[in-house]
Amino acid sequence: MDDLDNNTLKNIPKDCELIIDGNNNQILFFGVDAIFKKSKLNITITGSNNVISIKSGVKISGNITINGTNSRISIGEGTSLSNITFYLRSNCIMAFGKGVTSPRQSGFYINMHSSTQLLIGDDAMFSYNIKILIGDGHYIYDINNKKK
Repeated sequence: MDDLDNNTLKNIPKDCELIIDGNNNQILFFGVDAIFKKSKLNITITGSNNVISIKSGVKISGNITINGTNSRISIGEGTSLSNITFYLRSNCIMAFGKGVTSPRQSGFYINMHSSTQLLIGDDAMFSYNIKILIGDGHYIYDINNKKK
């Protein structure tokens, strides 16, 4: 269910497809270069109070999915990321500094479990077929109180 009326959307490029099921999400683009030519950026959010901020001069394509609440993605000025797959759960922080690059059509996969952070500084360069997994997908429970 697209629930765009209860969310803040700013300067969404024409080649960006949004699917939002939740409230108080913010998707903010601060420049016109946001999508690679002949490519598309798909953003899917299931949850509320998430923020995606993409600064000026960014070139990006692929898929961003947030399945949770209170997560933040920030992509700094002049960053160039192609063929991405970003998947975040609740309470995640993902931040790319200025001028981060990966080769065109390279494949860049990041999967973040709840309450994790990924902070990448300025001018970082990534190679082909990068996979970053933050968490292993298996929860550990305390046998005494049954809490994670």
